[in-house]
Amino acid sequence: MEGKLFPRISDRRTLWKAWRKIKDKGSSGGIDQVTVEDFERNLEANLRRLSEELKTGSYVPEPGQAYFIEKPGSTEKRKITRSTVRDKVVQEAARTVIEPLFESRFKASSYAYRPGRGPIRALSALDVLLRESAVWVAVADIDDFFDSIDHGLLLRMVGERIWEEEVLRLVELWLKMGVMSGLSWNEKERGIPQGSIISPLLSNIYLHPFDCYMEEHKYSMVRYADNFVIVEESKRGAEKALRDAEELLAGELFLRLNPESREVRSAHEGFVFLGFFHRRGRRTISQGKLDRIQGSIKEMIRTSRNPHELNRRLGEAVRGWREYY
Repeated sequence: MEGKLFPRISDRRTLWKAWRKIKDKGSSGGIDQVTVEDFERNLEANLRRLSEELKTGSYVPEPGQAYFIEKPGSTEKRKITRSTVRDKVVQEAARTVIEPLFESRFKASSYAYRPGRGPIRALSALDVLLRESAVWVAVADIDDFFDSIDHGLLLRMVGERIWEEEVLRLVELWLKMGVMSGLSWNEKERGIPQGSIISPLLSNIYLHPFDCYMEEHKYSMVRYADNFVIVEESKRGAEKALRDAEELLAGELFLRLNPESREVRSAHEGFVFLGFFHRRGRRTISQGKLDRIQGSIKEMIRTSRNPHELNRRLGEAVRGWREYY
Protein backbone atom coordinates (compact mmCIF):
# COMPACT_ATOMS: atom_id res chain seq x y z
CA MET A 1 0.00 0.00 0.00
CA GLU A 2 1.37 3.39 -0.99
CA GLY A 3 2.12 5.75 1.85
CA LYS A 4 0.89 9.30 2.17
CA LEU A 5 3.86 11.05 3.76
CA PHE A 6 6.59 10.58 1.16
CA PRO A 7 4.52 11.79 -1.81
CA ARG A 8 3.88 15.01 0.13
CA ILE A 9 7.57 15.43 0.96
CA SER A 10 8.66 14.92 -2.65
CA ASP A 11 5.90 17.11 -4.10
CA ARG A 12 7.29 20.25 -5.73
CA ARG A 13 4.76 22.42 -3.90
CA THR A 14 6.05 21.20 -0.53
CA LEU A 15 9.62 21.70 -1.67
CA TRP A 16 8.81 25.21 -2.85
CA LYS A 17 7.29 26.15 0.54
CA ALA A 18 10.35 24.67 2.23
CA TRP A 19 12.58 26.74 -0.05
CA ARG A 20 10.75 29.92 0.95
CA LYS A 21 11.46 29.21 4.62
CA ILE A 22 15.12 28.54 3.90
CA LYS A 23 15.43 31.78 1.95
CA ASP A 24 13.56 33.86 4.55
CA LYS A 25 15.97 32.61 7.24
CA GLY A 26 18.91 33.89 5.25
CA SER A 27 20.54 30.47 5.40
CA SER A 28 24.09 29.89 4.23
CA GLY A 29 25.27 27.06 2.00
CA GLY A 30 27.36 23.98 2.72
CA ILE A 31 30.35 22.15 1.27
CA ASP A 32 29.14 22.50 -2.34
CA GLN A 33 29.52 26.30 -1.92
CA VAL A 34 26.10 26.86 -3.51
CA THR A 35 24.51 29.89 -1.85
CA VAL A 36 20.82 30.67 -1.50
CA GLU A 37 21.26 33.20 -4.31
CA ASP A 38 22.91 30.58 -6.54
CA PHE A 39 20.13 28.09 -5.87
CA GLU A 40 17.47 30.68 -6.63
CA ARG A 41 18.92 31.53 -10.05
CA ASN A 42 17.73 28.13 -11.32
CA LEU A 43 15.01 27.62 -8.75
CA GLU A 44 12.44 25.78 -10.87
CA ALA A 45 15.03 23.42 -12.33
CA ASN A 46 16.60 22.78 -8.90
CA LEU A 47 13.27 22.00 -7.23
CA ARG A 48 12.22 19.80 -10.17
CA ARG A 49 15.51 17.88 -9.93
CA LEU A 50 15.12 17.44 -6.17
CA SER A 51 11.57 16.15 -6.59
CA GLU A 52 12.67 13.66 -9.26
CA GLU A 53 15.63 12.45 -7.22
CA LEU A 54 13.39 11.86 -4.22
CA LYS A 55 10.76 9.99 -6.24
CA THR A 56 13.32 7.78 -7.99
CA GLY A 57 15.28 7.07 -4.80
CA SER A 58 18.45 8.65 -6.20
CA TYR A 59 18.60 11.54 -3.71
CA VAL A 60 21.75 11.40 -1.58
CA PRO A 61 22.61 14.26 0.82
CA GLU A 62 26.03 15.86 0.93
CA PRO A 63 28.13 15.58 4.09
CA GLY A 64 27.66 18.41 6.54
CA GLN A 65 30.29 21.11 6.93
CA ALA A 66 31.55 21.39 10.50
CA TYR A 67 32.43 24.60 12.29
CA PHE A 68 32.76 25.44 15.97
CA ILE A 69 31.24 28.00 18.32
CA GLU A 70 31.96 28.68 21.98
CA LYS A 71 29.70 27.06 24.55
CA PRO A 72 28.05 29.58 26.93
CA GLY A 73 29.99 29.86 30.18
CA SER A 74 32.61 27.37 29.03
CA THR A 75 36.02 27.26 27.38
CA GLU A 76 34.83 24.30 25.28
CA LYS A 77 33.52 24.66 21.74
CA ARG A 78 30.33 23.21 20.27
CA LYS A 79 30.45 21.59 16.85
CA ILE A 80 27.76 22.86 14.48
CA THR A 81 27.02 21.24 11.13
CA ARG A 82 26.02 23.28 8.09
CA SER A 83 24.03 21.48 5.38
CA THR A 84 23.86 22.41 1.71
CA VAL A 85 20.91 24.51 0.52
CA ARG A 86 19.39 21.59 -1.39
CA ASP A 87 19.60 19.34 1.67
CA LYS A 88 18.07 22.05 3.84
CA VAL A 89 15.13 22.28 1.45
CA VAL A 90 14.49 18.52 1.63
CA GLN A 91 14.91 18.45 5.42
CA GLU A 92 12.50 21.35 5.85
CA ALA A 93 9.96 19.61 3.58
CA ALA A 94 10.28 16.40 5.61
CA ARG A 95 10.10 18.22 8.94
CA THR A 96 6.92 20.03 7.91
CA VAL A 97 5.22 16.78 6.93
CA ILE A 98 6.27 14.47 9.78
CA GLU A 99 6.49 16.84 12.76
CA PRO A 100 2.71 16.85 13.48
CA LEU A 101 2.77 13.05 13.93
CA PHE A 102 5.15 13.42 16.85
CA GLU A 103 4.17 16.84 18.18
CA SER A 104 0.76 15.53 19.25
CA ARG A 105 2.48 12.98 21.54
CA PHE A 106 5.19 15.13 23.10
CA LYS A 107 4.84 15.95 26.79
CA ALA A 108 4.11 19.31 28.38
CA SER A 109 7.50 19.27 30.14
CA SER A 110 9.35 19.62 26.80
CA TYR A 111 9.82 23.19 25.55
CA ALA A 112 12.68 23.31 23.03
CA TYR A 113 12.18 23.33 19.25
CA ARG A 114 8.40 23.09 19.43
CA PRO A 115 5.72 25.29 17.83
CA GLY A 116 4.37 27.91 20.22
CA ARG A 117 6.85 27.06 22.97
CA GLY A 118 10.46 28.10 23.53
CA PRO A 119 12.59 29.43 26.41
CA ILE A 120 10.15 32.09 27.62
CA ARG A 121 7.39 29.51 28.08
CA ALA A 122 9.85 27.17 29.78
CA LEU A 123 10.86 29.87 32.26
CA SER A 124 7.22 30.74 32.96
CA ALA A 125 6.42 27.08 33.63
CA LEU A 126 9.38 26.87 36.00
CA ASP A 127 8.14 29.95 37.86
CA VAL A 128 4.79 28.23 38.40
CA LEU A 129 6.43 25.10 39.79
CA LEU A 130 8.64 27.12 42.14
CA ARG A 131 5.63 29.02 43.49
CA GLU A 132 3.82 25.78 44.35
CA SER A 133 5.67 25.47 47.68
CA ALA A 134 8.58 23.53 46.17
CA VAL A 135 11.93 24.49 47.69
CA TRP A 136 14.44 22.03 46.18
CA VAL A 137 15.62 21.65 42.62
CA ALA A 138 17.74 19.14 40.71
CA VAL A 139 19.52 20.80 37.77
CA ALA A 140 21.37 18.89 35.06
CA ASP A 141 22.26 18.70 31.41
CA ILE A 142 23.04 15.72 29.22
CA ASP A 143 26.71 15.45 28.37
CA ASP A 144 27.56 15.65 24.65
CA PHE A 145 23.89 14.95 23.86
CA PHE A 146 23.69 15.47 20.10
CA ASP A 147 26.85 13.44 19.45
CA SER A 148 25.74 10.57 21.73
CA ILE A 149 22.37 9.66 20.18
CA ASP A 150 22.18 6.01 19.12
CA HIS A 151 21.16 5.70 15.45
CA GLY A 152 19.48 2.32 15.71
CA LEU A 153 17.40 3.31 18.71
CA LEU A 154 16.39 6.63 17.14
CA LEU A 155 15.33 4.93 13.89
CA ARG A 156 13.18 2.47 15.88
CA MET A 157 11.53 5.40 17.65
CA VAL A 158 10.83 7.15 14.35
CA GLY A 159 9.51 3.86 12.97
CA GLU A 160 6.92 3.64 15.74
CA ARG A 161 5.02 6.46 14.05
CA ILE A 162 6.22 6.22 10.44
CA TRP A 163 6.18 2.98 8.47
CA GLU A 164 7.03 4.29 5.01
CA GLU A 165 10.43 2.98 3.98
CA GLU A 166 11.17 6.01 1.81
CA VAL A 167 10.81 8.39 4.76
CA LEU A 168 12.85 6.16 7.07
CA ARG A 169 15.54 5.97 4.38
CA LEU A 170 15.71 9.77 4.30
CA VAL A 171 16.17 9.97 8.06
CA GLU A 172 18.84 7.27 7.98
CA LEU A 173 20.68 9.04 5.17
CA TRP A 174 20.78 12.26 7.18
CA LEU A 175 22.10 10.37 10.21
CA LYS A 176 24.81 8.57 8.25
CA MET A 177 25.88 11.31 5.83
CA GLY A 178 28.92 12.25 7.90
CA VAL A 179 30.71 15.55 8.38
CA MET A 180 33.54 17.32 6.57
CA SER A 181 35.98 18.95 8.97
CA GLY A 182 38.67 20.72 7.00
CA LEU A 183 39.72 18.25 4.28
CA SER A 184 38.74 15.10 6.20
CA TRP A 185 35.41 13.27 6.07
CA ASN A 186 34.14 11.57 9.22
CA GLU A 187 31.37 9.01 8.96
CA LYS A 188 28.75 9.26 11.69
CA GLU A 189 28.22 6.10 13.74
CA ARG A 190 26.43 7.90 16.55
CA GLY A 191 24.87 11.31 17.01
CA ILE A 192 22.85 13.70 14.91
CA PRO A 193 24.23 16.80 13.18
CA GLN A 194 23.57 19.72 15.50
CA GLY A 195 22.60 22.71 13.41
CA SER A 196 20.68 20.79 10.73
CA ILE A 197 16.98 21.50 10.23
CA ILE A 198 15.80 17.98 11.07
CA SER A 199 17.96 17.54 14.21
CA PRO A 200 15.74 19.47 16.69
CA LEU A 201 12.75 17.22 15.92
CA LEU A 202 14.90 14.08 16.08
CA SER A 203 16.34 15.16 19.44
CA ASN A 204 12.85 15.56 20.93
CA ILE A 205 11.82 12.17 19.54
CA TYR A 206 14.85 10.59 21.20
CA LEU A 207 14.15 12.16 24.61
CA HIS A 208 10.39 11.49 24.50
CA PRO A 209 10.75 8.22 26.53
CA PHE A 210 12.59 10.22 29.19
CA ASP A 211 9.76 12.77 29.35
CA CYS A 212 7.23 9.93 29.61
CA TYR A 213 9.17 8.28 32.43
CA MET A 214 9.38 11.48 34.45
CA GLU A 215 5.67 12.15 34.00
CA GLU A 216 4.71 8.57 34.95
CA HIS A 217 6.73 8.91 38.16
CA LYS A 218 5.05 12.27 38.85
CA TYR A 219 8.25 14.30 38.83
CA SER A 220 7.72 18.00 38.13
CA MET A 221 10.19 18.79 35.37
CA VAL A 222 10.93 21.48 32.82
CA ARG A 223 13.15 20.30 29.98
CA TYR A 224 14.70 22.51 27.32
CA ALA A 225 16.63 20.33 24.84
CA ASP A 226 19.38 18.62 26.87
CA ASN A 227 18.93 20.86 29.96
CA PHE A 228 16.35 20.14 32.63
CA VAL A 229 15.22 21.15 36.10
CA ILE A 230 13.26 18.90 38.47
CA VAL A 231 11.36 20.67 41.25
CA GLU A 232 10.61 18.83 44.52
CA GLU A 233 9.43 19.68 48.02
CA SER A 234 12.38 18.00 49.78
CA LYS A 235 16.07 17.54 49.24
CA ARG A 236 15.66 13.77 49.42
CA GLY A 237 12.95 13.90 46.76
CA ALA A 238 15.13 15.99 44.44
CA GLU A 239 18.09 13.64 44.92
CA LYS A 240 15.95 10.59 44.16
CA ALA A 241 14.46 12.24 41.07
CA LEU A 242 17.94 13.03 39.76
CA ARG A 243 19.15 9.47 40.40
CA ASP A 244 16.12 8.03 38.61
CA ALA A 245 16.62 10.39 35.68
CA GLU A 246 20.29 9.46 35.45
CA GLU A 247 19.57 5.73 35.53
CA LEU A 248 16.85 5.97 32.87
CA LEU A 249 19.01 8.05 30.54
CA ALA A 250 21.99 5.71 30.90
CA GLY A 251 20.10 2.41 30.87
CA GLU A 252 17.61 3.00 28.06
CA LEU A 253 18.96 5.91 25.99
CA PHE A 254 22.74 5.43 26.37
CA LEU A 255 23.20 9.00 27.62
CA ARG A 256 25.00 10.38 30.64
CA LEU A 257 24.66 13.55 32.64
CA ASN A 258 27.36 16.18 32.65
CA PRO A 259 28.99 15.75 36.08
CA GLU A 260 29.87 19.45 36.24
CA SER A 261 26.24 20.57 35.86
CA ARG A 262 24.56 17.85 37.92
CA GLU A 263 23.50 19.26 41.29
CA VAL A 264 20.73 19.48 43.88
CA ARG A 265 20.18 22.92 45.40
CA SER A 266 17.74 24.81 47.54
CA ALA A 267 15.56 27.09 45.45
CA HIS A 268 16.18 29.80 48.07
CA GLU A 269 19.93 29.42 47.57
CA GLY A 270 19.50 29.92 43.83
CA PHE A 271 20.37 28.02 40.66
CA VAL A 272 21.08 28.66 36.96
CA PHE A 273 18.79 27.55 34.14
CA LEU A 274 18.61 28.82 30.53
CA GLY A 275 21.05 31.63 31.19
CA PHE A 276 19.19 33.01 34.22
CA PHE A 277 20.00 32.86 37.92
CA HIS A 278 16.78 31.96 39.76
CA ARG A 279 16.47 32.85 43.44
CA ARG A 280 13.48 33.55 45.68
CA GLY A 281 11.07 34.20 42.86
CA ARG A 282 13.40 36.51 40.93
CA ARG A 283 15.39 36.03 37.72
CA THR A 284 18.61 37.82 36.84
CA ILE A 285 21.11 37.20 34.07
CA SER A 286 23.56 34.55 35.25
CA GLN A 287 27.16 35.57 35.88
CA GLY A 288 28.36 33.13 33.24
CA LYS A 289 26.14 34.79 30.64
CA LEU A 290 27.28 38.26 31.69
CA ASP A 291 30.90 37.18 31.31
CA ARG A 292 30.15 35.77 27.86
CA ILE A 293 28.37 38.96 26.77
CA GLN A 294 31.27 41.11 27.95
CA GLY A 295 33.69 38.80 26.14
CA SER A 296 31.64 39.06 22.95
CA ILE A 297 31.69 42.87 23.11
CA LYS A 298 35.47 42.91 23.60
CA GLU A 299 35.90 40.56 20.64
CA MET A 300 33.72 42.77 18.41
CA ILE A 301 35.76 45.82 19.37
CA ARG A 302 39.01 43.95 18.67
CA THR A 303 38.01 42.49 15.29
CA SER A 304 35.79 45.16 13.72
CA ARG A 305 37.45 46.93 10.82
CA ASN A 306 35.79 50.32 11.29
CA PRO A 307 33.27 52.14 13.55
CA HIS A 308 30.42 51.50 11.10
CA GLU A 309 30.93 47.73 11.21
CA LEU A 310 31.31 47.80 15.00
CA ASN A 311 28.07 49.74 15.36
CA ARG A 312 26.23 47.25 13.14
CA ARG A 313 27.57 44.17 14.97
CA LEU A 314 26.88 45.67 18.39
CA GLY A 315 23.35 46.64 17.34
CA GLU A 316 22.57 43.11 16.16
CA ALA A 317 23.98 41.58 19.33
CA VAL A 318 22.16 43.98 21.67
CA ARG A 319 18.86 43.35 19.88
CA GLY A 320 19.35 39.62 20.35
CA TRP A 321 20.20 39.95 24.05
CA ARG A 322 17.29 42.33 24.66
CA GLU A 323 14.86 40.02 22.87
CA TYR A 324 15.87 37.05 25.00
CA TYR A 325 16.44 38.67 28.39
